[in-house]
Amino acid sequence: MSGCGLTKAEETAIQFYKAVEVEGDGDKANQMMWKREWDWNEFADQGPNPPIQIAPAPAEEQTETRQCYMIHRPSDDRGYLIWLRKVGEEWKVVKRDSHRDFIGGIQQAYPGQTFDWKEVEQP
Repeated sequence: MSGCGLTKAEETAIQFYKAVEVEGDGDKANQMMWKREWDWNEFADQGPNPPIQIAPAPAEEQTETRQCYMIHRPSDDRGYLIWLRKVGEEWKVVKRDSHRDFIGGIQQAYPGQTFDWKEVEQP
């Protein structure tokens, strides 16, 4: 994965996104979950691996043990929110939501706000 200055939490969010949306590897996604509430094999699908962007979610409190990130795929304007929890030294995924027309939705929810997007060329 190439991206400058990614935190461990950001790397975990991206690896989860990649397991579900690019590799179609539900088993890998399941292993990254904090609590296994459903089987990601039902949702995982192999897909393209275009560049993505990641930024902290503005409506979520970011703490040392809880983080939430927005992942934006500009090629089709899909967006994902991934909530994480730190367990020991590892970050685990708590939940994930996906959205279409992501940037339009963000601009409507947070008019005039800018985000510190980090570019990731090959997730």
